[in-house]
Amino acid sequence: MRGINLISIIAISTLASGAAFAADMLPPPPVIGAPVGLSAEANGWYLRGDIGVGVSGKTSASSTFKNGPIADLKFNQSNLGDSAFAGVGLGYKINNWVRADVTGEYRGSAQYHAVSSYTATCSVNASTCYDKYSAKVSSGVFLANGYVDLGTWMGVTPFIGAGVGGAYNMVSGFTDTGVTTQGFGAAPDAQRWRFAWAGMAGASYAVSQNLQLELGYRYLDRGAATSGRVVCTNTQSCDSEVQKFKLASHDIRLGMRWMFADVVAAPALAAARVYTPAPAPAMAPAPGPITRKY
Repeated sequence: MRGINLISIIAISTLASGAAFAADMLPPPPVIGAPVGLSAEANGWYLRGDIGVGVSGKTSASSTFKNGPIADLKFNQSNLGDSAFAGVGLGYKINNWVRADVTGEYRGSAQYHAVSSYTATCSVNASTCYDKYSAKVSSGVFLANGYVDLGTWMGVTPFIGAGVGGAYNMVSGFTDTGVTTQGFGAAPDAQRWRFAWAGMAGASYAVSQNLQLELGYRYLDRGAATSGRVVCTNTQSCDSEVQKFKLASHDIRLGMRWMFADVVAAPALAAARVYTPAPAPAMAPAPGPITRKY
């Protein structure tokens, strides 16, 4: 019996030692810390640049004359061609919903064409006289703009906006050709400041913390362009005509906005913590030898 007791003591001691050794060999627990997130706020100054094309189409035209109006003069046709433009601006993002900027852009030459007809002063043996007009029109446009951003989904932010300012409209190469009378006239180049306004809508995409790409639509009204006084070269019937026509376009714009300030890092959600395992329960002491008295 004493041998059996000794064997039992040795077996229990061996198992306890193995369990303790196995506990010592467990890998250390991972260090768990909260990730540092980036705030959605990215307010402050930004620089913008835009390029695009303006689609104009039909426009309204009218003429005035030195000796008074022609009673039955009417414009059968007046069109302004498309033009490309490029601009820059400086803005400030007030919060996640509102931003504003000032922009300046140059709009390249657009072709102007018109046809007028009249009978009251037609100087040839015809029922109706016709004149054809042509010119080139370019503009410098300066606007103060405000925008409302409508939320962000997967990096895309739709927006609406409006702007007011001024347009410096330039008319060059204005000619008047008498289709019926075979007369010809030309006007000196003319420039005028006009009130301008715009309505906008589009969407921007966040390429990085600082860079936003923007695709948008804009209706732009640049007021009216005014020609110089027409001087005839081979007829006296021009009567110092001055022509006005409306400048309005549907613009498609591709732009970028560069934020000067980086996005501010938000504080960690919780401090890093290291978890340690609870101590293993102490093993019960091995029983002593059993003593029996017979």
